[in-house]
This record gives sequence, C-alpha cells and structure tokens, in this order.
Amino acid sequence: MKNLLISKLNKLIKYLLVILPLTSFSQTQVPVGYFLFPIKPGQQNFLAGNMGELRPNHFHGGLDVKTDMRIGLPVYASADGYVSRLKVSSFGYGNTVYITHPNGLVTVYAHLDKFNKEIGDFVRQYQYENQQFEVDFNPTEGKLPIKKGDIIALSGNSGSSGGPHLHYEIRDVKENLLNPLDFKFTELKDNIAPSFDKIALIATDDKSRVNQEFGRFEFKATKVGTNYTIPTKINAWGNVGLQVKVFDKMNGTANSYGVKYIRVYADGKIIFDHDLSTFGFHENRYINVHMDYEALLERGVKFQKCYISDGDKLSTYNRSLGKGLLNLTDGQNHKIEIEIEDSYDNISKLAFNIQSTEPTKGAIVPNSKATCDFEVSENVLKIRGKASNNASAKLYSSKGLFTLTPDYFKNGQAIYLYDLRKGLPDSVVLDNKNLNFNFIACIPPGQEKTIRKGNMTVKIPADAIFDTLYLQTNIDTTFEGKESFILGHYSTPLFNGIDVSYEAAHPEAIDRGCSYVNIKNKMRGQQHEKGCWNENTIAFKTKSFGKFVIVEDSIKPTIKCLGVSGNCIKFSIGDYKSGIDSFRATLNDEWILMNYDHKRNLLWSERYDKTVPLKGAFKLEVKDQAGNISTFSTNIP
Repeated sequence: MKNLLISKLNKLIKYLLVILPLTSFSQTQVPVGYFLFPIKPGQQNFLAGNMGELRPNHFHGGLDVKTDMRIGLPVYASADGYVSRLKVSSFGYGNTVYITHPNGLVTVYAHLDKFNKEIGDFVRQYQYENQQFEVDFNPTEGKLPIKKGDIIALSGNSGSSGGPHLHYEIRDVKENLLNPLDFKFTELKDNIAPSFDKIALIATDDKSRVNQEFGRFEFKATKVGTNYTIPTKINAWGNVGLQVKVFDKMNGTANSYGVKYIRVYADGKIIFDHDLSTFGFHENRYINVHMDYEALLERGVKFQKCYISDGDKLSTYNRSLGKGLLNLTDGQNHKIEIEIEDSYDNISKLAFNIQSTEPTKGAIVPNSKATCDFEVSENVLKIRGKASNNASAKLYSSKGLFTLTPDYFKNGQAIYLYDLRKGLPDSVVLDNKNLNFNFIACIPPGQEKTIRKGNMTVKIPADAIFDTLYLQTNIDTTFEGKESFILGHYSTPLFNGIDVSYEAAHPEAIDRGCSYVNIKNKMRGQQHEKGCWNENTIAFKTKSFGKFVIVEDSIKPTIKCLGVSGNCIKFSIGDYKSGIDSFRATLNDEWILMNYDHKRNLLWSERYDKTVPLKGAFKLEVKDQAGNISTFSTNIP
C-alpha cells in the first residue's frame, strides 16, 4: 500500500506540472470541459489508438479517434484560438491543422480529408504562390481565428493513415506531447484493467545467467483472479533485465492499446517507474532502445524494457531509482512485482519469484549435430561449439592469442562468453573450424567516427547510435548476382542517419545514371536508399543496418490518365522499383496544383480559381527516385 501511495503522489506531481502556468497568460489550470472533443462531441466515442502506443520508430503521440470507418465527419475545434500551422503531405500526418489556444497549448488535427472553405482557400493560395503540393507553414496570429466548436475540417484518411480516423494531439509550448485523456473527455469510457501477456528476462553481461544460461528467455503470464503470475520456476544470477509484453482495452471496442504506467518492485522496493503522460517529439526514436528491437524485427513482438539501457535518454523514466536492473547475487529468493496502469486508473499486477542461484557449468552431453556459430548481445560475444571434456577455443586478436574454456555446457554445446570491452577479436578456431568476426570498429556513443575498410567508408555522427557499437562488415558478398555488402546487423537500431560510401568493385557492369541502393533485412524486407554517384563510388544516408544491394532502375514511372474535364484531370501514377520522387504539372506553361495520395497512386488537379475551367495545353512530368522521367501531354478543349 505504501508503494502504491508513493506512486500516486508522483503521478499527481507530474499532472500538476502539466496544468501549471504554461505561458505569460498565467492560466493556473485547464479545467474539465475546457477542451471540446473533436469528433461527435457529447456522444460516446471510441479510439483506434491511444497516447504512447508502441509504433514503428515512435511512440504514438495522441489519440486516434474512430470516424465510423468513413471519411467526411465534421472535425470541431477544441477551444478558442487561432490556426498557427498548416501542413499538406501525402505521407505522415497528411492534411493537418494546428490551433494555438490562449493558455499556450496547441491542439493538432491530422489525416484530414478537406479543410473548411476559409482554411482550404488559404492553403491553396499558399500552394500556388510557392508552386508546391506539399507545404508546411505558419500563418500569422489573427489571420485565421478560431472559436470553440467551429468546424475546421472533415475527417479523412490522408497521409500515412492506415484507415479513416482523426489523429488528435495536445501539445505544450515546447512541443511536448500531453496525454489528451488527462483532460477527462467524457465521450470515452474505460473501466477495463490492462493485461499481461509475457515477460522476458535477459542476462546483461558475461557473468549473468537466467536458468543457468546466458541470453534472453520469455515466460508466459497466467491470470489468477484479477492479477497475474508466472507459474514457471525461475532462477537467475547477476545483473538481469526484465521486459514486459502488455496491452490495454477500452469499453465497447476490440482494439488493443498501450499502457500509461509501468512500475517494478523488487522485494517491496520500487526499482523502475515509466510514465508516458508526456514526452517530446525529439525523443521518439528512443522507442527502438526502450523496446527489445531484435524481438520486434525477428518476430514482430513488442516487449518493453523495465530497465534503462545505456543509450536510452527518454524523459519518461524516474531515473532517481537507478537503471532498474535486478541484482541477484545473494543466493536468496526474491519477490518481483510489476504494476501496469492505464489513463483511467485501472491497474493490473503481476507477482512472481526469482531464486538467486550461482552459475554451474552443467553436464557435458555429446551432440554430433551441434554447430559452431556466434552472436553479439549487449557487450558479450557468445560463441557456440561442440561439447567435450577437452573443449577449448582459440581466440585471435591484435593483442595476441587467447585460449577460452567453456563458461557452461547446454544441449550438447560448449558456450564461450567473451567481454568485447576487452578488445575486438579477429577470429576464433574451435572444432577445427575458423570463424571470422569481421569487426572493424568499437564505437562508443556520443563520438563522431569515420571508418574506412577496403572500398567502404562509413561516417557515424555523434548522435547516431544508442549504445557502444561493435561494427561488423562483409563486402565480399553477392545477392542474386548483384553487387552487395553487409554493414552491421539489422537488429541494431540507429537514432539518426549514418553516411556510407562504397566504391563499386565492378563499375563497368552498373548503369550509374539510374542505380540506387536497397537494404534487406528480415522483417522490413526491401527498403530504398537513394544513392549519389561520384565516378565509381555511390554515397547514401541510411537509418538502418543490414545488407545493401546496388540495383539498377532504368524503368520510367507509369502515368495513366483516368479522366479529363474542365473541372479536373486525374491520373494513376506508379513506379516499378525506386518509387515516386516528384511530379510537376503545367497548364499553358503555368504551374497547376496536383494533389497526391500515394496509398491510391492517385494524382488529381485543383484549380486556383474554381470558377475558371481547365482549358489548353496540359503537361505532367513524373520522376522516380533513380532519376527516370515520364511525361504526359494533352490538350484540354
């Protein structure tokens, strides 16, 4: 009970920080009812997504409000204010309105289908003045005043939306995202407690073990009454990390959501506290170190770490508690408790025991099918070979030759653990086989580093990596007969992009005028990275590690006219490989606005003056990422 009261007090303090004065207006609170719900206000509504939900490369920044699976519902301004930002894009938030309110808070309305007439005319004028479809600009205060309850737009499915809905946010003056559910909208109901699915335990260094092994191990949660437990017996040793796979539900819908709070107690003492009430946009990519990134890419499962990795700078943790690791070196039995909570104070608890058990080497069981391989986890190189009484491994590095003895035996294999902080090894010989590690550098976070290896140069900015990177490469590989190279491991996340240049081994076989680079990894498949050639070297920027393949693209984009009239001309456009890069249309040699929906491959015109019909010589030019251009021309009578 004491721990719960302390947690509630911390939540209250954090909430008060949200509602205390935000600007010179000196507003001391945002009362319940200050913000109008933007869709069907006064009626029960439902969410497709909530604040902090785990998404690719980001935490979900607000609410996804359902719109009856259709476009065209009125979107209402939540409070008085003025339009402070307008954005149009085929990707991301699509058509978006930002409204700044007298208390300094900003509400955001995204994936809109159409703006209201006043806003729409203002946006179209800006697009024509700048000759751009995609725009992002800030109207001056007072240009577009808004009253609470004004219909500012119709809901839609624009941008990268996966279906019709309204994305709704509330931000503070520093662009920090605030949880809209903290503003107590009565249109949403939730009395359902969150759920536990699984936990995982991770040995974090070469001295740590989980059930006598080094690695990561998952355990299914079982519900008992209103709470949960782990029925499996667990023993562990050393510094062990805990992860959880959890979800939430709300009344009246089958959707699953993220949880707002995660707290962990060891023997009654809180050691980890994570609160997604608010966070900054600049923090979003830290989700890739907050989650188990390899589990996400390998199997598409979302486990959240209940410990703070070295490169994780999220502001959502209570860092005064330490890093949250379980220290299990006393031989005692320890009670572990986890609490998860949603925005409506619904709480679920999971309790289980871990027996601190000193590691043993285990039994030697011969296994003729045992293989020799290796992997890197945290700072540890884990090597597997065949188990035998005289098993040993010869580790070669620039510092000399080292003989490794097994740290333990498991399933007929000898397991060797090496702390990479001691230095990067070149190779290992075991079971009469030689394994090359292909390490080229050890790069600590926060340091800019340029590495040259053979015909490859990699520049890593100081803010690119989350944690110490043990970089591996292999440039002597081929993929489907195409020139390719491996850089790092696809399960290592990057915070910001790195610069790569690669000198082609066979430049005479590549049409450098229309080539680009693909990245291949297990879950994400093929991704395009636009390359720039300088003589025989292609340079590009990437936010992913993996296998890179130099691929030619000499095929022009496709243009198919879907209809021509004095009101509108429509097209379907597409590209076979690298994707659409840009498009431009003119009517009688004057720029004309073309709206673009990449999900439908649809391009359509919008006149500046809708009383004047389209007439005369029309020309459309479409370019792909590799520089190939297609042109369509017609005369509109």
